[in-house]
Amino acid sequence: GRYVFTTPLTRSEEHTSDWSSDVCSSDLAYNRIDDELRRRLKLKDHQSFRSAVDMFAKRNRWWHEDAEAMRAFAELRNMVVHDRFDSFRYLSVPSAEVVQEIEAIAQSLLRPVLSGDRFRRKVFTVDIGDSVTHALAVFRNEDISQLPAYAGDDFKGLITGNSVLRWLARKADREDGLVDLTEETVAGLLRFGEARRNFEFIGRDLPVREAAFLFAENSQLEALLMTEHGKPHQTLLGIATQWDVNRPLEPPA
Repeated sequence: GRYVFTTPLTRSEEHTSDWSSDVCSSDLAYNRIDDELRRRLKLKDHQSFRSAVDMFAKRNRWWHEDAEAMRAFAELRNMVVHDRFDSFRYLSVPSAEVVQEIEAIAQSLLRPVLSGDRFRRKVFTVDIGDSVTHALAVFRNEDISQLPAYAGDDFKGLITGNSVLRWLARKADREDGLVDLTEETVAGLLRFGEARRNFEFIGRDLPVREAAFLFAENSQLEALLMTEHGKPHQTLLGIATQWDVNRPLEPPA
C-alpha cells in the first residue's frame, strides 16, 4: 500500500529520523496543495480540504486522477498526524513513493510546465489560394504533418497528411483516378473536411497537463495551435500534436 505501518518502539534512531523527515515532507506538500486550492477557489477557512479537492476537480476535469490521490492522502494523513505516541513517534509513516507523488502533485499545481515552454516553434502555414501541390511540398520539405491554412491574416482551418489522403481518395474516385493537383486549392481541401473540428487554440500559459487533456476529450483533435492568449487572430507561436503533449514532463528549473 501507499503507507508503511511500523512499530515505533522497535525502530532505530536513524530510521526514526528518516521516517520523521518523510512525514514532514509529505505534510508540507499537502499543506501547499491545500493553500493553493483555497487560493484559486477563494474558499473560506471553515471549508474542508475534501470539499476543496472535490470543487477543484469538478471545475478542472484534467485534475481528476490527482484528486483521487489527494482524497486518499487526506484520509491517511489524519492517521499519520493523529496516531502517534509523542511529537516524533508515529504508528504509521508515508512510503517514499507517496512522498514523491504528493510533492509531484504540489509541483504541478504551483509550478506547472507551460505550453509556451514546451511547444514554441516555427509554424509553417499555407494560404487557402495555394495549390494542393504547394501544400504537399511544404509537408514533404519541412517533414511535418499539420498545416494551418489562412486567408490573409484570418485562420480558416487545419489540413493534415491524413485529411489530404482522404480528400485525394474521394477525388480520385469521383474523377476516374485523374486528379490535377496543380488545379486544386487548399480551399477545396478545407471544404472536404470542414465538419471535423481537428484543432484547438491554446494560450502559451496553459499548463501542458491541461493541454494533454484536450486530446483525451476530443478524439478528432490532431493539433493544438498556440498563440499568446489562445485567440485565432493572434500570431502562431507554436503547434503541438498528441505525441508532443505525451512526452515525459520535465519540471521547470
